Amino acid sequence: MMFRTFLTLLCIVSVGCMEKLEPCHPLDPTCDMDGDGIFNGDDDFPGDAACFERNESSCSACNIGCASFESCTAQGECICTNPNKTGDGCDICLDGFTGPDCMDCASPLHTGEKCDQCLDPLFMGANCDECVDTHRTGPECGACKDQFTGDDCSICTDSNRAGPDCDDYALLHISSGGDFTCGILPNHKLLCWGANYKGQIDHPEGEYQTVACGHRHSCAIDFDGHLDCWGNGNGVLAPEGEVFQNIDAANGYTCGVTVDGRALCWGENQFGQTDVPDRADFVKIDCGAGHTCALTESGEVICWGRDFLGQASPPPGDYLSVTCGWGHSCGVTTEGFGVCWGSNSDGKDKVPPVNHESVIAGFRHTCGVTLDHDVQCWGSNDFGQTDVPKNDFAYSMVSPSVRHTCALTRREGLPGGHPVCWGETQYEMSIPPKP
Repeated sequence: MMFRTFLTLLCIVSVGCMEKLEPCHPLDPTCDMDGDGIFNGDDDFPGDAACFERNESSCSACNIGCASFESCTAQGECICTNPNKTGDGCDICLDGFTGPDCMDCASPLHTGEKCDQCLDPLFMGANCDECVDTHRTGPECGACKDQFTGDDCSICTDSNRAGPDCDDYALLHISSGGDFTCGILPNHKLLCWGANYKGQIDHPEGEYQTVACGHRHSCAIDFDGHLDCWGNGNGVLAPEGEVFQNIDAANGYTCGVTVDGRALCWGENQFGQTDVPDRADFVKIDCGAGHTCALTESGEVICWGRDFLGQASPPPGDYLSVTCGWGHSCGVTTEGFGVCWGSNSDGKDKVPPVNHESVIAGFRHTCGVTLDHDVQCWGSNDFGQTDVPKNDFAYSMVSPSVRHTCALTRREGLPGGHPVCWGETQYEMSIPPKP
C-alpha cells in the first residue's frame, strides 16, 4: 500500500499522471510505468528518456539536481551553462579564455568563438607564431626565409636547389632509362640514380649539355659537342671525332645528329635501325625498339628499321618533334597537335585532344606536356607509369620509359626545375635523390 501511494505522489509531483496508468514495480521486466511501450526495469517517466525511476536525481525533464548556473544534457548530466567555464561551481575559465564571463581569449593573438583562430591572417599554428606563407618569417611575415628569395619568396636562394621547399636537386634536363634515370644539374654535372648492375649510373665527371638514357646505357654531349657513353652494350661505342647537336639512346643502340645535319647510329642493327638515310638536313633523332625516326629542317619525319606495326610509317605532315617507343611513334605537328602511329595496344596512341608542347613515347605508354604545362600520360599502366601525381606543379618536360616516368617542373625566372617521378620503385629508379 505504501509503495502504491509513493508512486501516485511521485507521478503527481514530477510529471502528472496518464489516465488508466497501472502502477507496477520498476524492477519488473514487464513493467511499463508510463505507458510508452518500453518494458524494462528502468522504465522512464513520460517524455523523458533521461529521468529513471531508479535514479530520481537524473536531471533533464525531472529538473532535479542541477544548479542555477548549470544546464542538463539529454543524457541526464549537469554541465556549466557557460561553455567556457568549468569547476564544481562553474567559476573557472577553461584554458584559452579569460574575463569575468570567460568570453575573452586569454591570448591577444587569438580570436573566434573557441579562441582557436589567429587574429592576424598572416599567421597560423597553435600559438599563432607561424607564417601562413611557409616561405616567410619575421614579426610581420615580411622577410623571406634563408633558402628563399624574390618578391614573393618563391625562388630558391641556391640555384642548384628546386622544389616547394628548395630541398630537391634542380635539373636542367632529365632522361629515363630502362630501370634508372639521369639528369643534368645547373653546374652541368650529371646526376643519375636507380639500377647499376651494368654500370648504367657510373657516369663520367665532365660538364654536359644534355643526356640520353637507353635500356642499360647512356650517352651525354659535352660543350665541345663530343660524346661520352657509359653502361653496357654496343650502344656505348660512340664514333670518335664527330661533333653532335642531338643524341638519343635505346635498347642496345644509339643515334645522334651531327652539327652538319648528318644522322649517325651505332650498336644493334637486327632490324636496320642503325641504317640511316644518306642526307644532311636532320635536326633531331629518336630511337625506339628496333626502329628510328628523325626530324628534318623542313619539318618532315623520316623513319627506318622495324615497321611490322607501322611504327616506322609516319603520316604525312609538318612536325615540330618526333619520338619513338616500342611499337609506336609520336610527334607534335606545327599546329600543336600530338599524333601517334603504329601499335595502339594499351591505348598508347590515343593522344588527348589538347595542344601539346611535346609528346614523348615510352615503351608501352606515352606522355605529353600541354601548353598549360600540365603532364598527361596514357597507355599501359601496370606499374603506375601513367599515374601522374596530383599537384599544382607546372612542368617543362617529361620522359617516359618502360616501367616509370620522370618529369621536370618549371622554375620562375630560372631554367629547369626539380624532378618528379612515378611508377615502378624497384632500384629506386623513380625516387630522385635528395641533396
